[in-house]
Amino acid sequence: CHPGQKKIDEARGELIATDRSMMDQCLTSDWPAAAFQVMNIGICPMAGGKCDEGGELLVDRKTEKAYAPVPSGYLGTRNCPRCRFFITGPAFLGGLSAIVNEVILEVNVTRKEYHELEGQRQILDDERYDAQVAGRPFENERKLKKVTAAYEEKTKKLDMLACDIQRSEERRV
Repeated sequence: CHPGQKKIDEARGELIATDRSMMDQCLTSDWPAAAFQVMNIGICPMAGGKCDEGGELLVDRKTEKAYAPVPSGYLGTRNCPRCRFFITGPAFLGGLSAIVNEVILEVNVTRKEYHELEGQRQILDDERYDAQVAGRPFENERKLKKVTAAYEEKTKKLDMLACDIQRSEERRV
């Protein structure tokens, strides 16, 4: 039994994970102590090295299971709160709250940019419609495509951030 095992056993009832059976497997004396990476938001029992298979189940057969990578998010590709290996609990609420607050700030900034682009796009769409009705060429097609691409990028970013907030909030409950 490694030195931290007793403390882990004491805290086990307060810890939560997406995959409870994986957590139970990792929180045994057989699991190498060096594999635990403790962060301010929780614990990675894979030493931060299994992000490429910490996502959703893709293949579930008797002889084989395959998992997707952890979805990228505000924290990048090491988006621990969305990983199936991630373990957290009450001791990590401060770190989880800080991350959620950062993500909410990013949502507010991105949402403002999104609404500005939406307004620009609407104006350009109206100009294009007016040009078509008047039978004249629309001069800002390239600008409309650029604004539309930026608008769609902000839409994807807002969706990603919303998923991060949802997952982090689930961990805080």
